[in-house]
Parts: sequence; C-alpha cells; structure tokens
Amino acid sequence: MNNKLIYSILQYKHSHVLREVVNIGVLFYFPREREKLYFYCSNPNRLKCLYNDIDISYYKSILKDIEDDTNKYSNDLLANDILEKKSIEFIDTFILKSDDSSLQFTDFITSLYSNSDRKSVIDQYIKLLFPYDHPDEEKPKKYDETYIINGFKNRLINKNPDLFSKISNKNIDIQYNNLNFKFDIAWQNGTMNLVKPVGFDLIEEQSIQRKTAEYCSYLHWLEPYLNDNNSRIDLLLSKPRNRNLYKIYTNSIKLLDDVKSPKRIIEFDGLDDYVDEVQKYVLSEN
Repeated sequence: MNNKLIYSILQYKHSHVLREVVNIGVLFYFPREREKLYFYCSNPNRLKCLYNDIDISYYKSILKDIEDDTNKYSNDLLANDILEKKSIEFIDTFILKSDDSSLQFTDFITSLYSNSDRKSVIDQYIKLLFPYDHPDEEKPKKYDETYIINGFKNRLINKNPDLFSKISNKNIDIQYNNLNFKFDIAWQNGTMNLVKPVGFDLIEEQSIQRKTAEYCSYLHWLEPYLNDNNSRIDLLLSKPRNRNLYKIYTNSIKLLDDVKSPKRIIEFDGLDDYVDEVQKYVLSEN
C-alpha cells in the first residue's frame, strides 16, 4: 500500500533582486506515522563558500531553532491538526515566519512511497535533493598504498607516541644503477628495513599480474644493493576485496617470495604483529 509523504524545501535567497536560491534544508511530513515530522539541514557552511558577506553564525542559530521546533511539535496535537488542514500555516506559526527574510520554505510537495521504512525514504530524498552532502558515501574504500601506509603509521602512533618519531618516516630515496627507488619508512633491527606498501585491491587479474611482475623486478634489481648495505625490503600487502581474485593474489605472494632478494612479506591482517616487532626493536635501541 502506498503511503503519503509531504515535504517542503527550505531555501536560502541571498538577493531577492537576483532571485537566486540555494536549497539548504527540507521538512518532511508523514501523515500516517507516529513521528510525523523530520527536518534535515544541509551543511550551512556551503553558503559561506557562495556568499562571503553572509553571517553564517546567525543562520546556524535559525536552523538550530527550526530543528528544535520540528522535534517539539512533531507529536503536538494542536500543531498536527493545523498541519493536516493548513500546512503552510503550520510552518508560519510553529517553524519559520513567512516574511521577507532570506530563509523561506517552499509550498508543500506531495509524493507517494511504498517502502514502510521511514528512514530509508528520508535517506532517499536527502540524496536526491542534496547530492553533494555525501559525495563519498557510495564509494567503497580502496585498500591501496595510501590506505596501507596510513594504517601502518596510525598503528605506530597509537602503540606509542614516541615510536613514530624514532624511525625514519620521511621519504627515503635510493639511487642504484641509474634507477631511483622510493620508500615511505625505514627502521633498524640489525638490518635497515625499508617499508614499501603494495596494494593488490585491484579489479582485474591482469592488473594484479602486472603489479606482481613490477615488484618482482624491483626486488631483483635491488638485490645487490640490499646485500651490500645490510638492508631488507618489507612489503606490506593488501588483498583484493573481490574473492574471485584471491587465487591470483596468493600466487602473487608466492612469486614475490620466490625472488632471492632480502625481503619480508607482511599481509595487512598481520600488521599489528609487525608493529609490535617494530616497537620491540626500535625502543630497545633508544
């Protein structure tokens, strides 16, 4: 059975001459629900980006009043009676006075919905009316090199605030045979351990294969340098989220491990144990 949804959009009008409006909020009215009203406000700081001369603190206080009044009158019998009969009069009386101010509600818009979940309906309309409020919501997190190295750094800092400052945490450049190799972090436990994140959270098998070949080549090229300088490469790996790629990922680990270069392979799930090891050796030497 279809249910009725009525809503009014709160708009900001910076200049009545220009007649330019910005949607800043929306008031939902669910006639058949126990909690009849819900007010959503977009980030008012957007207005500051558009209009430099706006007093944003003043408008934030108005928006807070609207939110409070919405909650206050959602179950008020007198307010609901007026709301049901004269929606615009309800807004004018209980929520926001209709005058020449910059904030104005539009006429009510009536729609039908079949979903009985009130929250889902609200979320759907908010995404429709304010598409830029949640730009990253639908984007799944990618476990790339940035994600890996930030996860490692955060674990170091959370483990011991002094730990991160006692290791080489600047970009480390190694020049060898006219090639330049960059590493994010280095630490010592008898050998110089060069930390390199490698993200295998990719979409296609071919991409994983290419990346594996690339890092196998790096390990092979750097083998003489690592042996001569008592160094090791610690590869921090992330696995693909697509389970169909687990087999090719497992094969990539084997291929990397087969390269006879001084190295160590740490999967992201084992990062906590690796951080414990770093702490044990780094702090014992200081």
